[in-house]
Amino acid sequence: MIQEVGEQGSTVGAHLTVVHRGMSPGDPLATLLSRNAVTAGADTRIRFADQGYEASFNVGITHIDGEPEAITGFQRRNSHLFQRVDLPVPLLDPTRRSLDGGQVTGSIRKLSGRHWIWNASFMVESPEFEPSDFGRLNFAGDYTWRAALTYRETVPGTLLRGYSFGPTITHYSYYDRSLGNRYNIGVNANATFRNFWSTRFSLTRYFRGFDAQLTRGGPVMGVPRGWGASWSLQNRSGSQTRWNGSANYQSNEIGDYTWRLGTSFSVRPSPSLELSLRPAYRNERGTRATFSGPINRQFLATLPGGRLETFGNRYVFGFPDRTTLSTQFRVSYTFKPDMTLDVYAEPFAASGRYLAYGETLVPGARDLRVYGEDGTTITRLEDGSYTVVDGNSSFALANRDFNIRSFRSNVVLRWEWRPGSTLFVVWQQNRASREAYGSHVGFGDLFESLTASGDNIFAVKTTLWSSM
Repeated sequence: MIQEVGEQGSTVGAHLTVVHRGMSPGDPLATLLSRNAVTAGADTRIRFADQGYEASFNVGITHIDGEPEAITGFQRRNSHLFQRVDLPVPLLDPTRRSLDGGQVTGSIRKLSGRHWIWNASFMVESPEFEPSDFGRLNFAGDYTWRAALTYRETVPGTLLRGYSFGPTITHYSYYDRSLGNRYNIGVNANATFRNFWSTRFSLTRYFRGFDAQLTRGGPVMGVPRGWGASWSLQNRSGSQTRWNGSANYQSNEIGDYTWRLGTSFSVRPSPSLELSLRPAYRNERGTRATFSGPINRQFLATLPGGRLETFGNRYVFGFPDRTTLSTQFRVSYTFKPDMTLDVYAEPFAASGRYLAYGETLVPGARDLRVYGEDGTTITRLEDGSYTVVDGNSSFALANRDFNIRSFRSNVVLRWEWRPGSTLFVVWQQNRASREAYGSHVGFGDLFESLTASGDNIFAVKTTLWSSM
């Protein structure tokens, strides 16, 4: 429910969402799902100074209840981690039957001005905040604030029609104050040329900090310093032929990096035909950290038999090398006003292998204890799995290398055979193959995805309109 108030477009609102699952205590689902879930909230948006400024504020609460096994599962999720082994005060309670949490957010923005505008925002979530029955949750039990300043020019000049640029700063911290703070700072810029082409650029610097989620309930890990940069360029949005290109790069001080390249092309050679193509390439020597930081190593498993420094467990990570290629192809053709053909095809190929493996060195460390060093040995077996020997103990690591090819397509013929009555003829393909050797994929693998085994689905549907 939203109500506009005042003469400057201010609003107030409230919402309430309730879920009830009729499960008996002996129902297997009762050990996995909440029985009741409630989310309630209120928000306001206030505009003032002739709509030149806007302040917003939101407060929300959540409640879930159910069997102790289900509530324990929520507590152990990676968005809560009440079982974390190095918490100063244990939070996991296997006898709990409910969780109650809250979230508060707020922001203030300057909306108008000749050159300078700015905004600032904050968010606080309690550790028990749990909205997953209605939305998504990255992590509960954290504080975030962000501030941005922008200089803009809206009067066309010799080269540019307009541009803007400015710095941003973002701060993260946990309810567990022993984890300290995390910061990143960035610069964003965009410009529109005289011919209505536009470009965007951003540069972000990530600082060191701690991440409680990387070990999935184990001790916290240090997150390294890193850089991130992105750039995009596109032509005029109203052009008959449209295109854009983008590039994204991230790296950190311990050698992880990610490249992402993408482009799209769309053309309408005639009023009845439109073609579009959207290829993308990605190469990763790492994966994104969970707490909005730079890329880091990939968590694989928690194994017993670890050292005292890591609370008797091994928190195993891999050094990934992944490549992904994909293309989205669309064709839309209008035979006549009542008959159209739409074709969508997406070949996809990806590969992944692990160049090395290691485990958490000590709580809070950024570097790993790499297998094959520090008195350990690692041996690859014929099936691609590994045996690791560490002193008097040994353990196995599964082969996680992969090569995947897939092809998805949809062909839809639509015919309105009489006013209000429409016939649809559909052909859908889903093809996929997976192998465990991890060699880099190339563009040829996109075409080989067409030969993978899969399903062909044909469907015919019609609607009939009657004036009866």
